[in-house]
Amino acid sequence: MNKYHVTDIDLYLCEIGDGDPQWQLSQQEEYVLNRRCLGRWKAKNEDDLINQIEDFIGHPIETMTYKTNNLTVSYPRYEEEN
Repeated sequence: MNKYHVTDIDLYLCEIGDGDPQWQLSQQEEYVLNRRCLGRWKAKNEDDLINQIEDFIGHPIETMTYKTNNLTVSYPRYEEEN
């Protein structure tokens, strides 16, 4: 198991409520959900880390920054298009 320290995360929450204001999350609720995912996690690899966080919070990850082995990694990794 590797240790990961999630320092920043944005969950994909824009489809919650399907445009019905009664069921949409407030900015504060979104902030709290994102904050609950920050901190230390143990996982086999990046895919396992993503699965653990998504299982824990119940929403997909849009972007994330984490540290492991003194490296800072951003997810998803965008490749330059030619």
